[in-house]
Amino acid sequence: MKSKAIIMGLLAFFLICVESTVLHRIEIYGIVPNLSLCMVVSCSLLFGSTFGRRLGILVGLCQDILFLDILGFYTLLYFLLGQAAGVFKNGFDQNSLLLSLGITALFDLLYSFICYFFMHFFQGRIDVFYFLTHTILPELCYTLIASIPVYFWVRWVGERLDRMSERHRHQDSDGKVLPNRRSENIN
Repeated sequence: MKSKAIIMGLLAFFLICVESTVLHRIEIYGIVPNLSLCMVVSCSLLFGSTFGRRLGILVGLCQDILFLDILGFYTLLYFLLGQAAGVFKNGFDQNSLLLSLGITALFDLLYSFICYFFMHFFQGRIDVFYFLTHTILPELCYTLIASIPVYFWVRWVGERLDRMSERHRHQDSDGKVLPNRRSENIN
């Protein structure tokens, strides 16, 4: 589990770097997909609320350091989104891309409206319809397109790490494969 947390943390940091540098070259009308949100939601759906909370804190802290003058806003927001998205893990079919996209869309809308409310509404920019049509919906579409490879990438890495830890668990200190206890008890 520790190796999964480290690898997913590095993957999240990589996606934050890509989001804040490379994707600005291919932005559409000033909109960049929210890869950080895709990562937190995907990990929460696949690995649960606890993993999503911890990754949300890491991603949110990186976002706070990179984009805001104060610490805590994105940290709290991603923490809560990771926790809430993890609730769907039990009823979630990991092979259902459509369900993953639906949950990502829900949390992207929630994220966008919270950011609008705290960062724009309180500053006197109260034209919700303009913000919805020019920022929220285009970002939602762009994020959903970007979430497809992120979801499959996170799932693939998670499966590989699970197989490696399973293989490692069945080896002794010399690297020899230990016999399966269940097959010994059946005979």
